[in-house]
Amino acid sequence: FLAVVFVVVIPILLFFPSGNNDDNFHYSTRGSFGRGPSLTRSVRHEAVSKKILNSGITTQSLLDQLGTPQRKAFNWIVVEDPAQLDPNDEYILSRYSLAVFYFSTHGEEMIFEPTDKDITGPILNSFPEPITRPNKLSLGDGDEVTTIGDLAYEPNWINEKGWLSGSGYCSWYGIECHHRNGTSTMYDDNNGIILLNLTENNVRGKIQSELFLTNTDMRGLSLSGNGFFGTVPSEIGTLTQLQYLSLANNFFTGTLPTTFTKMTNVDQLFLDGNYLSGPFLPTVGTTMTNLESISIYDNQFSGTIPESLGNLKNLNTLYMDINRFTGSIPASFSDKMKDLRLRNNQLTGSIPDSLWNNNNSSLEILY
Repeated sequence: FLAVVFVVVIPILLFFPSGNNDDNFHYSTRGSFGRGPSLTRSVRHEAVSKKILNSGITTQSLLDQLGTPQRKAFNWIVVEDPAQLDPNDEYILSRYSLAVFYFSTHGEEMIFEPTDKDITGPILNSFPEPITRPNKLSLGDGDEVTTIGDLAYEPNWINEKGWLSGSGYCSWYGIECHHRNGTSTMYDDNNGIILLNLTENNVRGKIQSELFLTNTDMRGLSLSGNGFFGTVPSEIGTLTQLQYLSLANNFFTGTLPTTFTKMTNVDQLFLDGNYLSGPFLPTVGTTMTNLESISIYDNQFSGTIPESLGNLKNLNTLYMDINRFTGSIPASFSDKMKDLRLRNNQLTGSIPDSLWNNNNSSLEILY
């Protein structure tokens, strides 16, 4: 018998997605730096946007508006961040907020423009006129000073090692996180931030609220000796675990937000060398009861010195000199005070006996 074998060939069309089509371009996402599911760009875009907006840390308008730090940070998280965290990763919002902080302090508009007669502050394209600044800044407790001209035309950030890299932000310069087994507070991963220290790092710009809203477990924040300007965001009051706060030697203006006194664990507070004005926290002595040191000298605070300061039993250092305070020194001030500086104000009356009402008075410096 002759066997005849028929072979039927069925053509099969294979479709390969084009890398040029955003909807078909796949990204490998990694949660906590481990491989995760693959997402198309459009799906990732939608998922990250939903995550940010549902958290309430950024408004839709800021996320949509071209050129905002929020929009730049969003695009970085979605497309450019080498880590490509899963949109549901618990630390993606903190990573996003740090990117917002970074983009808000970078750009050609963040420059100082000195003149022959005086020094101008940060000039943004949206500002119709420069902000006049004095030609010297105190940079600490000693006599060291610098002119704003020293910062002019210098690039932002003296040290930005690790920032916006694929590494975990716990290894980025100035950031420390909660300990993990076998690690210090700095390691290549993401975790809860306990310290942001960018002291004297030539960082210039406005602080965005996202930094505070996503890192509420922070214990220390030091941004002193930089070029921050604008008002202190009210969202700073969400840092209820904060113990150390220094915004000294910047260009902050306006009044302190009423939410400031929600940071009830702060024991070291440094706001000196700014342009802050208005009354100084009338309820500070009944809310921020852990305060040991307060330094607000060289500002434009006005009104009377809060009587409630006398309630701070641990307060031993108080610098309120070079302001516009009026009235008398509160009689409630304790003899536990070691260093009290009130010079260059508009105070009247006598020095209260309460500062040295017994032989155990701790007062060492008064002027």
